[in-house]
Amino acid sequence: MPVSKMPILKELELVTKQSKRLILGCAAFGFVIAALSLQGAIYTYPVEMQATTVQSTSGSGGGSRNLSQLSGLASLANISMPSTQNEIQFQLFVESLLSRDLANDMAKNQDIMIALYGAQWDPVSQTWFEPPVSTVSQAKNWVRGVLGLAPTLPWHAPNGENLQSFIKDNLRLTQDPRKPYLITLTLTSNSRDLSIRFLNLLVQTADERLRQKALERARTYINYLTAKLNTVTVAEHRDALTQALGEQERYAMVASSGKPFAAEVFQSPWASNLPASPSPRQAFLIWTILGAVAGTAFAFLRYRYRHQLQRSAWVQRLPGFIRRPLTS
Repeated sequence: MPVSKMPILKELELVTKQSKRLILGCAAFGFVIAALSLQGAIYTYPVEMQATTVQSTSGSGGGSRNLSQLSGLASLANISMPSTQNEIQFQLFVESLLSRDLANDMAKNQDIMIALYGAQWDPVSQTWFEPPVSTVSQAKNWVRGVLGLAPTLPWHAPNGENLQSFIKDNLRLTQDPRKPYLITLTLTSNSRDLSIRFLNLLVQTADERLRQKALERARTYINYLTAKLNTVTVAEHRDALTQALGEQERYAMVASSGKPFAAEVFQSPWASNLPASPSPRQAFLIWTILGAVAGTAFAFLRYRYRHQLQRSAWVQRLPGFIRRPLTS
């Protein structure tokens, strides 16, 4: 048996007009909840930085002409391909930013590790310690055991594994396909100063890793070519080996200069004054709307089932301050 023959939209319109105070009160209550939730909120801010390919030098290594030719052929097939040795190094730089090896190298910087995981650091003994397991974590582990899921890994001192997870969770890389020579790094954290330090260290460490690899490779080639020159007597072969040796020595000289090797800073890190999360505007808007919707739903159900509520014995036994809003 229907509780009302009035169309539901008309009924809802009538309830809204009759219960304006209730709906506005619930909306105001939602506004207050939003304000309270923002009181203890931890704001995170984005810090942005841009890096670009190192400008070409005369000692950038051999093979640039062949790379340029291959890049020209690839562009005819709409395939993006580096045209210089510097562009190859820059692509390797971009790929290495999320790697575990880079995170391991950065984890050697104790200041950064303490800044990130200071809650697990004892400044007195200068050692890491395992934090106490919270009740929530114990409950999660119990549920995982009941469901037969893999247990959580035992605690260990923060290392490259933790740092790699932090980078993957908080670092965003943006690269325009039309500008493969430029990449934007955006790090979001609750400390703008820490984010600026972290991005500078990230770029410097990634660049230094590629520099050391290139130097090691160039020195290996130089030793090989030098030894080969001592055994080759054919003039044409010696000329080719001498030319290759000169290219490798110039390449090693450039890599040893101390200047940026694979990538250089195009725009230094800068922090936004607007938080990434939480957004006060969104919080107030969402909670106010939720409050108004909840008030409207309560008023609608109260109107539709008002006769049943008035005759209900258990409602009559409720305290007056609860019973009146339900039956009025």
